[in-house]
Amino acid sequence: MGWLLTIWLSIPLVQSDMEVRMWFSRERYCTFAREKFLENPMLLSTPDGRRGEARVRDSQCRELGADETALIPEHMRN
Repeated sequence: MGWLLTIWLSIPLVQSDMEVRMWFSRERYCTFAREKFLENPMLLSTPDGRRGEARVRDSQCRELGADETALIPEHMRN
């Protein structure tokens, strides 16, 4: 079916949070990506040149539900 990684980032440059969702074909890929995001903060830049670090506020890996097939690119569906 597939796995969905959802990451909630805290972004101080814009004083808000952002949700990022990524699809993975296997649970271990999802878990690996989650660990990497927790290890390495993301550096972001705004159009006016300010730079800051986005920190992971929360994250989760879960199996996609049957109704979420549209999240997987058509050429990658089983």
